[in-house]
Amino acid sequence: MAKEAFKIKWVRVQEQLPYSELCDCVDRLGLPKVWLRESERFAQVPDRLRYVAGRRLRLEYLRMYGFDLELHTAFKEDANGRPYFPEGPDFNISHSGGWIGMATHARHRVGFDVEKHRSIDPALFTRQFSPLEMQEIVHSESETTAFFEAWSKKESVMKADGRGMRIPLHSIALNSAGADLAGQQWHCVSVNPMGHPGGKFIDYSASLCSDVEIEAWESEVELW
Repeated sequence: MAKEAFKIKWVRVQEQLPYSELCDCVDRLGLPKVWLRESERFAQVPDRLRYVAGRRLRLEYLRMYGFDLELHTAFKEDANGRPYFPEGPDFNISHSGGWIGMATHARHRVGFDVEKHRSIDPALFTRQFSPLEMQEIVHSESETTAFFEAWSKKESVMKADGRGMRIPLHSIALNSAGADLAGQQWHCVSVNPMGHPGGKFIDYSASLCSDVEIEAWESEVELW
């Protein structure tokens, strides 16, 4: 019997979407209007958009696992500020640029991170990467891609562990299976909205992490 796949739900948004169109999108999708009001604490429209899209993914989580959609107000945060749904499967949401994604599995812990590529100088991050990790980055075919692939893996481990930014990035040692953190092996794979390992995720890197080997994962995209 095939094992259940990890699932990733994506929302693709226009980063320069006007606020009026965000309002229209909320109406079209039948989303709670209160989310628009809550999003106004963010000064920039793209941040408002990502907030609403993240809440939309929480609704999808409730649908996936058969919970009443009215329970969208029942999500909580643990002592580390990590969102969870009481008595529900684990999930993790990340956003960067025009992509917002949610990873989940019915039984296993998940960590998920997406990063939009941007101009960086790897030499400024020697405190976050070991000498071996840095060597692999600077000698790769694409320094930028290698940097964000490594960064997103470390971030996904931090999020799967649950302590988030309380974990120093340098304490996460990348390896062929994923990464080691304080003697615990975390399994990481690169993922994309296309839903297969060879899919090109242009100008982005994304990583899925769990405490078990990730044998299969599926992606589903909703365009806004």
